[in-house]
Amino acid sequence: MVFTHAYPTVAHERAAQEITRFFASRKASTAVLLVNSCARGKATVDSCLDIQVIAPSAAVPRLDAEFSRFAAESDAIAELHRAGRFSDLHLDVIDGTFVPGLIDEEGIDDLEVGVGNLLVYSVPLFVRGDQLEQLRAEWLPYYGDALRSERLEATRWFILDNNLARIPWFLDRHLYFQAFDRFHRAFPGVSPRHPHRAAYLPNRIQQMDPRANRRQPRTP
Repeated sequence: MVFTHAYPTVAHERAAQEITRFFASRKASTAVLLVNSCARGKATVDSCLDIQVIAPSAAVPRLDAEFSRFAAESDAIAELHRAGRFSDLHLDVIDGTFVPGLIDEEGIDDLEVGVGNLLVYSVPLFVRGDQLEQLRAEWLPYYGDALRSERLEATRWFILDNNLARIPWFLDRHLYFQAFDRFHRAFPGVSPRHPHRAAYLPNRIQQMDPRANRRQPRTP
């Protein structure tokens, strides 16, 4: 699937350009990536501007602190916040490290979503050096068979044994809300922690965050 990035307002575009210039002027920054709805050309005036900045681990705290000071005084970022009802800036400075998390009775971690958002469905606004390409070489088109098999088996356990298998047990005791909760947790796309991995793992597809286009309330 091919996406064409697009900014829904001049304010979104101006903020992205100013943020890119800021990090491009810092030698430690290796990539500035546009992600989520703007990257896929699906943003509206109310959409957030989502950006991921990649840098070596040692530089992440300093860059993050420097940008926080810059953002507090930026007219372009202030204009972005006024553009729409939910048009916040969501920006993270990261080192690009992916660590597979737990798949347990509470749900499934965000490994595939993280890889997909950062390395598959992102739009590079600035790149320096080869850190981004090294990450893509490590994780794309997909990680190794051993980890995939482990995560697929754990995901099947979460959906089938941990959730769906419990529904008849609740129904027999007329515990209908508990049964519905297990149904809600198990089915694709509805669990807070993404059990729809089961649809992607067998086919080796790195996925995007299904919440990326949802309007979120502004954080005070």
